[in-house]
Amino acid sequence: SMDVPAYIFSLLEKYQLSEHYVKVEITESAYTESDERITSTVNILRGKGFKVMMDDFGCGYSSLNMLKNIPVDVLKLDMRFLNCDTPKSNYILSSVIRISYWLLRLPIIVEGVETEKQEQFVQSLGCRYIQGFYFYKPLPVKQFEELLSDERQLDFHDLFYKQVEPLHIREFMDTNFI
Repeated sequence: SMDVPAYIFSLLEKYQLSEHYVKVEITESAYTESDERITSTVNILRGKGFKVMMDDFGCGYSSLNMLKNIPVDVLKLDMRFLNCDTPKSNYILSSVIRISYWLLRLPIIVEGVETEKQEQFVQSLGCRYIQGFYFYKPLPVKQFEELLSDERQLDFHDLFYKQVEPLHIREFMDTNFI
């Protein structure tokens, strides 16, 4: 019921941020509920330079037709795809990654990685971007700010951090990262 782009633009102005530092996530279910309105909103945001990610892909009524028709920059696969113990789940995850990346040229982020086994499996599928508690648990704002302000503090307060590739923390804010 609200004008989402106007709201986001007002926040950028209020906090004096560039749209290049903000990535917008819209859940898959929003696309299935209000396709035309969401598409219009996404087109406005992308037209202003935002990167738009479809979050939780695979938790609702996912379809390949949806992927073909919607304007997104990144696909975030729902953690329910990640079940390394069943061959069927593995084949589905592998196929979605291949179709999304190789045919549609959409970067993929696999969500919900919590174990080393899951991380290795996702990497074996050629997925470069992985998100989950295996790498970091949620942090209080103050600790997160400290982490971003000093890259030497990536290993502080008994937090587990594993760097899959040598990436600098500033790359996460870069518009060309994803």
